[in-house]
Amino acid sequence: MGYREQNESAKSVLKLEIRPRSILIALILLIAAGFFAFAKYQDMQRRACIRQIMTGEIRGNKRTGIFHVPTCPQYEAIAPGNVRRFATVEEAEAANYRESANCLDAALTRRINETETEDTDVAPEGPR
Repeated sequence: MGYREQNESAKSVLKLEIRPRSILIALILLIAAGFFAFAKYQDMQRRACIRQIMTGEIRGNKRTGIFHVPTCPQYEAIAPGNVRRFATVEEAEAANYRESANCLDAALTRRINETETEDTDVAPEGPR
């Protein structure tokens, strides 16, 4: 192998060094797009959860005196004869029901959004 062939071979190797850089940039952009898509998915899930919290009825358990919003784990587990339905958190609390310990955040979200909706006409999916 002569000098020129070695020199041409070295040049082609140098050209290959540029390629990994562009692959790295493409990979970084792909990862960034993935993070953006995942963040968008999480935002859609959060909005769907808030919509479910805000539009579903509140169910109280007559036996325990505890109320549940639609995202609570025990929401569907209340025996049909023990269910008492409420329109708002305030209505449930006025009837001496308390929120379930498993869904305090959901009950708080509903309470805050019901108050804001009455005061400022905020959309049902929550503040933005």
